[in-house]
Amino acid sequence: MEILPIDFDLSLDELSKWHDAWSKERYGADSLDCSKYYKNYADGDRFVTDGTPKEGDEALLIEKAERDRVLELLCKIRRLTQELKGYGLGKFLTLSEIQQKTKEREELYKEYLAIVQEGYPTAQQAANNETQREYSADLVNLFRGHTELIDELIGLPDDEIARKIKGWAKQKNKLERTLIENPKNNMRSKFARELKASGIIHEAERTFRNKL
Repeated sequence: MEILPIDFDLSLDELSKWHDAWSKERYGADSLDCSKYYKNYADGDRFVTDGTPKEGDEALLIEKAERDRVLELLCKIRRLTQELKGYGLGKFLTLSEIQQKTKEREELYKEYLAIVQEGYPTAQQAANNETQREYSADLVNLFRGHTELIDELIGLPDDEIARKIKGWAKQKNKLERTLIENPKNNMRSKFARELKASGIIHEAERTFRNKL
């Protein structure tokens, strides 16, 4: 199943269809039938549900919670993307508002990936492992010791990773020094190589290098 990019552009109807297709692939066709999750009782020659959740099946409860959370996350991400594009606001966003909404969208997208991307750690596992994550000395040097910035890249699409790196390469600290090395200073290949070796980017090194 295709994983939606962070800036996906879908109508609510298209989003609902994507969610149904993902749920069907992930949990089976019966996941689209509410009787899987709610108690049923006989009403003549048919079965109906009164909306009472089934009990006693932990796996089923987790499945339902994941389905609901994915749809909730996608709706929130969609709303933030529309706001970042200026839709329905009637005003210009301030720089602070843009940064806050961008950060919020990134956090929601990470959680979305944690649920839908096969082999991706759960959000709780990611939180537990964050302090245990280690990076190569070369990668840490490229980020001038800012391992917290490297942590921010985990789980993001490659395009978003490239965008963040280019932004940090222009951002300066109190000493007027950029936060990280500038890829344009003959370091694009090194960034791509180290990020690929750490499993942070997914596409080929040359492809990612050209984005920097």
